Amino acid sequence: MVEIKLFELGERKIIELFLSNLEKCEGLIELSDDAFAIEFEGNCLVGSIDMISQSRHIPREMTPEQIGSYAINASLSDIERMGAKPLGELISLGLPKELDESFLKKLSKGISKACREHNTCILGGDTKDHKEIVITACALGIVEKENLLTRSNAREGDLICVTGKIGSAPAGFYCLNFGINIPKFIKHALEPRARVKEGILLSKYANACMDISDGLAYSLHEIAERSKKGFVIYKEKIPVDKEIYKVAE
Repeated sequence: MVEIKLFELGERKIIELFLSNLEKCEGLIELSDDAFAIEFEGNCLVGSIDMISQSRHIPREMTPEQIGSYAINASLSDIERMGAKPLGELISLGLPKELDESFLKKLSKGISKACREHNTCILGGDTKDHKEIVITACALGIVEKENLLTRSNAREGDLICVTGKIGSAPAGFYCLNFGINIPKFIKHALEPRARVKEGILLSKYANACMDISDGLAYSLHEIAERSKKGFVIYKEKIPVDKEIYKVAE
């Protein structure tokens, strides 16, 4: 029997296969590839873990401060879509021995700044020698159970909304790769920001929510599948910065 290799499965199938052998914890409301929510005393503890690596996620133009900020914002983006207020972060650093002291100081500065911006803090972590930069951040947050936003609670008649314009970060990476100088797109790519305040506000009004880091189409299908609902999209109403069309050309 020929074993299927992981690269043949793809990320989503790997996650499904891994989760299929795990027992559900008592009180667990949602466990997905992005985050979990577990009930306690009328509230929900929400958590998310996110890993970034130098070879896959960190372009050479990204400064140490931006790398630190990116790690924190990436982890927070998955708890903010559940409407949670941040409580704290656990962080793991895998760093090459060849890095100098100034890199570490600047990395720490970026992490600290991102934590202040989102009213959270570092609770602890771990540091190891590694062949490349690898940072794993685990964000913890809290939300009232009745305000918890999941992917599986969309209802008939709900409006489909986004909190910003679509495609700016991918356009920024395209600009970096092909030498196109459009600063606002490059900023989106190098300095992504979790929408924590928006998530907390939406928790009082929305029924379902998820971040769209994997694309609008994927996110729509994910919510529809989990909620067992359909959706209608009007192409002309999707908010896209007009300059993105220039990048695409």
